[in-house]
Amino acid sequence: MLLIVEGCEPVRRLLARTFRDAGFQVVTASTLREANQLFFTEAIDFLLTCWLAPDGSAEYMVKAFLARKPELKFLIISGTDPVLPEGWPFLAKPFRPAKIIERVLEIKLDYRLS
Repeated sequence: MLLIVEGCEPVRRLLARTFRDAGFQVVTASTLREANQLFFTEAIDFLLTCWLAPDGSAEYMVKAFLARKPELKFLIISGTDPVLPEGWPFLAKPFRPAKIIERVLEIKLDYRLS
C-alpha cells in the first residue's frame, strides 16, 4: 500500500489518481498526524511524502517510520531544495506523472529504469 502525504489537496488528489490509475493501492494524508495514524492501521510498504507538511517536516516522520519498519521504501518530493539526510531519494516538483511513477518503481525494485 502506498501512503501519499501531501498538504496541498489538488496535488494530493492528482497523485492519488495517478497512482491508482497505474494499479497501486493508495491511501492519502494531508498532515503528518494523519499519516502516522494510517501507518499504524494500514499495510504501508511505500511512503511518498512532501518534505514540508502543514504540521512539520517529513524528516522526523520518515525516521520514526523507518525505526518501526526498516524495510519501508520512500520518496521525498518538494518544490523547494531541501537539505536531506544523505542517500534519501528525492524528486523535485514539478514533475510529470510518468516520472514519479518511474521513480517510485525504481525505488521499490532497487533498480534504475532509465
